[in-house]
Amino acid sequence: MWFWIWAVLVTATLTGAAFLARDLWRRAKNVLAAQADLLAALDDAHARAADNPPATTTPRPVDVFTDREHLVTLVESRKAGRRRRAAQRRADHAARYEQWRRIDL
Repeated sequence: MWFWIWAVLVTATLTGAAFLARDLWRRAKNVLAAQADLLAALDDAHARAADNPPATTTPRPVDVFTDREHLVTLVESRKAGRRRRAAQRRADHAARYEQWRRIDL
């Protein structure tokens, strides 16, 4: 009787190990595929970083005694720039989320 109990236990262990190995193999294939996408994205990011000049840290002074219309246009242009950068950031985040969603880990 102990022979049959041990035979069932060994068979169940081998079956579980086979399922575990299959799952690990599938995950490894997904990780390797994602690695190729990551390397392409890193190359793209490096190229974009090389193309863009570094951000300046010097303040842009505003003369408060100039014309009001000039100050309004200056503020509006800066707000438009912030909105444009925020929209680009949202689009980048959506694209990045879509890439990560496709990894399916």
